[in-house]
Amino acid sequence: LEQPRKSVVLLGSGAGGNVAFSALLRLRSQGTYMPAATVLISPVLDLSNAFESVEKNRDKDFVQNPEGIEFMARMALGGEDEEGVELASPAFHDHIALAPVAYVWDKNEITSDAVAYSWDAARKIGVRNMHVQREGLFHQYALYFDLLPEAAMDMQKVKDFSLNLLQSHEENNEK
Repeated sequence: LEQPRKSVVLLGSGAGGNVAFSALLRLRSQGTYMPAATVLISPVLDLSNAFESVEKNRDKDFVQNPEGIEFMARMALGGEDEEGVELASPAFHDHIALAPVAYVWDKNEITSDAVAYSWDAARKIGVRNMHVQREGLFHQYALYFDLLPEAAMDMQKVKDFSLNLLQSHEENNEK
């Protein structure tokens, strides 16, 4: 990241949420600049399908399925590598010193428990964050903010969260 660290907001949805969260972990491990915030919309944070919601929500989530996540993991990692799957599952990693994170997801997604686990881990150690959890919508519903009033309301909250962080940095730089 060549931009001043607090002028960047990472955003990822679905598998892109995994990439955005993994980027945070990489930036932290390199000791480099962290973005002002990261926005995760229905992120796939567990490629191992280890959480209960995978089976519990199998019939409720009409967008994702466990086999699709397993396929995605194999494609991303180039084969059957259980250790690699865990490494590529950011929900299981240390959340200390992460940039602020906004989580947006629906409770009926098969990945719901992994997102809730990640949000709770960040919250417990004091990572500044916000979350919006709906029930009865669908995977990546928030991307349909121009069609769904709930999505528009939730994305406004995310926008306010992100802009507040960016504005705080600008004010700190003026001092």
